[in-house]
Amino acid sequence: MQDFKGRVAIVTGAASGIGAALAERLSEEGANVVAVDRDSPDATVAKVTANGVQGMGAQVDVSSRASMEALAARVYERFGRADLLCNNAGVVLFSTLLDTTDQDWDWMLSVNVKGVINGVSAFVPRMIEQGGEPAHVVNTASGAGLIATGPLPTGAYAASKFAVVGYSESLRAELAPFGIGVSILCPGSVHTAILDTARYAGTATEWKPARAGSPTPTREHVRRMEPKDVANLVLTGIRENAPYILTHPEMKGALEVRLNAQLAACDTAARALGL
Repeated sequence: MQDFKGRVAIVTGAASGIGAALAERLSEEGANVVAVDRDSPDATVAKVTANGVQGMGAQVDVSSRASMEALAARVYERFGRADLLCNNAGVVLFSTLLDTTDQDWDWMLSVNVKGVINGVSAFVPRMIEQGGEPAHVVNTASGAGLIATGPLPTGAYAASKFAVVGYSESLRAELAPFGIGVSILCPGSVHTAILDTARYAGTATEWKPARAGSPTPTREHVRRMEPKDVANLVLTGIRENAPYILTHPEMKGALEVRLNAQLAACDTAARALGL
């Protein structure tokens, strides 16, 4: 997809942060935008329509398949099509894996994983049926979906984002014959409000920022991107049909360490098997 003018884009998690920036940036390119969030997306819709395109807001729980199906029906009733789906809504939990409760696992997976699945299941079959123009899906994972280890007690979050990466890689292969691209957005530290809605286990309260909008303690030195810069990277990724969209090139060293460990395991297996 090279041109966004006249396209219909659905963006979840669009009330703030990356989602809001992406909705606004797409509208600047001439796309009509459906801004979706559990909170009111009215401010985002106002910015969208100020750019001379159509905007539609919807307060929806992405973890509900029925709610996402109802949203898709509304979008197709109004616009008759959908060209770009950005499954961006997400939540984060600070907890060791052994302290993560069933309730917290359900919350984490229902939003971060089922939210993506529900968006795809609601919109992509309709996108296939409409045919014609190219279409694209962007699923927001995280840098934590590529590298799980680190100083933060966010193992459950990493597990949910690794699931998004695996799901999206498979989805990309499945949708290629239909002319629908799939990109996986793996942002690092971005100036968003996700920490303001985070949950903290009793053993992880020391990671809670003292003020809204602040980074976690001891992470003040990490480079934080602005959402608008992430949005620009996303549009470039869509145009290039990139499988991955990363925001922090600083991750390269850690990615190489992980890959080298996997390659070394292949060599070990080969020696053990006499191959």
